[in-house]
Amino acid sequence: MTGLDGDDGPRETCEFCGFDSALYGRADTVSSQRPIAPILGSAIEGLSTEVLDRRPDPETWSIGEYVDHIREVAFAIRFVMEAALAEPGVDLGDPPDMGLVPEVRIIDVRGALQRVADEFESIHDLLRGLDDEQWGRTAVIGGEIRTIGWLARHVLHDAFHHLADIGRIRQQFGFGASPDRGTVAGIHTSGGGVPKLPVESAAIGPSGVEGDSQDDRLHHGRPIQAVCLWSADVIAELQTEGHPIVAGAAGENVTIAGVTWAEIRPGTILQVSAIPMLVTAFAIPCGKNAQWFQDRNVNRILHDDHPGWSRVYAIALGSGEVRPGDPVLVEP
Repeated sequence: MTGLDGDDGPRETCEFCGFDSALYGRADTVSSQRPIAPILGSAIEGLSTEVLDRRPDPETWSIGEYVDHIREVAFAIRFVMEAALAEPGVDLGDPPDMGLVPEVRIIDVRGALQRVADEFESIHDLLRGLDDEQWGRTAVIGGEIRTIGWLARHVLHDAFHHLADIGRIRQQFGFGASPDRGTVAGIHTSGGGVPKLPVESAAIGPSGVEGDSQDDRLHHGRPIQAVCLWSADVIAELQTEGHPIVAGAAGENVTIAGVTWAEIRPGTILQVSAIPMLVTAFAIPCGKNAQWFQDRNVNRILHDDHPGWSRVYAIALGSGEVRPGDPVLVEP
């Protein structure tokens, strides 16, 4: 039986989806549960039932099966957490087999997505009420000791890993962002709040943008929001409408020119300079951005109201220095 090698157990890192459990403090771990279902909903937006139910090859789940798998894992992890709270140290034996079966499982994806929302809401509520001793309670699964804190991070890793899978399959089926090339038009940072001001360069990695911080960690700056990206072309269009907005004003870190922005969504991979970035979510505008709009209507850049105009958040899958003029590639 393997023991623990950190406060909450072994560190999890993943090159594919950029997850690093060491970046997730307890507050970020708790608050990051709720956005999972909306992020997945954005990732599958506009796809037909036929596409959702189609496997890209016999050895890979369909998008619908991936969504339902995220639900299954969340349900299982919530069960383990509840067991650990009721009987600390309980041995639950081997985990269930959730592997691929030969025949495609036809999933009610909208229903599964609602159940994903319910499971992650339940996990969020459970975690929010724990004290320090409860956060560290353990269960044994497959001979491995796992704390509730480790499980809380692992369920996020599972969801973001499969977000990247869903984006890859969407791209493979021809419903993702088209291969494209643009440039970095600007880099912006601040010590908190907006506007973010231009800088000549910035080191960017999985922990975010060097020299940048946020006043409100509940809505900005968590690991799932490590980098904020936006389009210089969208900003120019807003200016033609008469809005007094400039690059960095709405809080984006990297302003990109020349990329078809309406095609960028959660699950898309962008390479900014030499750094691959996984788009995780559309950014929801807050009241601090009202000053950049003639009518103070920040929903002008809300994805739900105006698809294609929103800023996006991303996880950096590598590290490096980014400067204006660097290339930006939309990966095929």
